[in-house]
Amino acid sequence: MIVNITSIAVGNALRVFLEPPATALSWVLLRNSTGNFSGPTDPSSVVVFHGNSETVALDADHLLNGVTVHYGVFYFDGSEWTTGNVASGTPQTTYADQSIDVLTIVRERLDWGLQAEVSTGTLSPAMGVIAVLNAPPVFEQTSWPVVTVHVASDASGARAVGEMPFPDVVDAESGNWIESQGWLARVQLTIVGWSKNADERIALRKALRKIVLGNLEVFDSFGLINIDFSQQDIDELSAYPAPVYQSYCTFSCQAPAGVADSVTPTSFIPQTTITPVF
Repeated sequence: MIVNITSIAVGNALRVFLEPPATALSWVLLRNSTGNFSGPTDPSSVVVFHGNSETVALDADHLLNGVTVHYGVFYFDGSEWTTGNVASGTPQTTYADQSIDVLTIVRERLDWGLQAEVSTGTLSPAMGVIAVLNAPPVFEQTSWPVVTVHVASDASGARAVGEMPFPDVVDAESGNWIESQGWLARVQLTIVGWSKNADERIALRKALRKIVLGNLEVFDSFGLINIDFSQQDIDELSAYPAPVYQSYCTFSCQAPAGVADSVTPTSFIPQTTITPVF
C-alpha cells in the first residue's frame, strides 16, 4: 500500500512511499488527476513505477506546484493483480539556499580593511576612500586607487554519496528534520588593486595581503576553508588613457554550497481502497 507521500523541497516533484505485501512479485504505481483507476493498465494514468526493486518512488514528471495529483498502486503475485489504495499529494517548493557567497564576504572584509588602512595613513587616496567594486573601473568616472572583486570560478568540489555532505539535524523547537544537499564548492576570486601610481600600487598590494591574512579567522567562521592567496604585479599601458598599475590577486577557498528544507517526520497516513474496473 501507499503509506506516505511527501513533496520534494525543490518543488514540482513528489516522493511516494510504498509497502508491498509479502506475496507481491512486482507492482505498478499509477498517477492521474481524478483518483479513479480502472486497473494496472489504466490508459488514462501515468506509470510512475513498474517493477519490484523500489519501495520509494520519486515522481518528477510534469508535476506542478499547488496542483494535487492522485496515486494508485497494484500488486502482482504471479497469477493475478490485487489492488492497493489511493493517496494524494500536492508538490510545493520549500527549500532555502544555505550556500555561502564567498564574493560578498570577501568584498565586505576588504572594504572594512581598506577603510582601516586609510584611517591609519597606510594608504592615502586623494578622495579619502578606496572603493571596492565588482566590475572593472571606468577611467574617467573612477576615484583612484580602486579595488575590484570578481568570481573567476565557482565549481562543485568535495561531494558525498547522495549529494549530502552536510548532516541532517533535528530542529529542537519544531521537532522537524533539517535536511540538506549540496557540495563543498571550490571558489576562486580575482581581486585587483588598481592605481595610477606604481609606488602606490606597492602599498595597495601589501595592504590587500595584510587584510586577507588578518581575516583568516573571520573567513573560517563563515565556513571558508583551505584558503589560497597569490599576487602579481601587472602594468596596463594601453587600455586606458594613462598607465594603470595593477596588483592582481587570486583568492581561492572551499565553501559550503547547498539547499535545505524542514521536513516533518514520516508517519502513516490512512488511505482509501481502489475500486478497479477490470
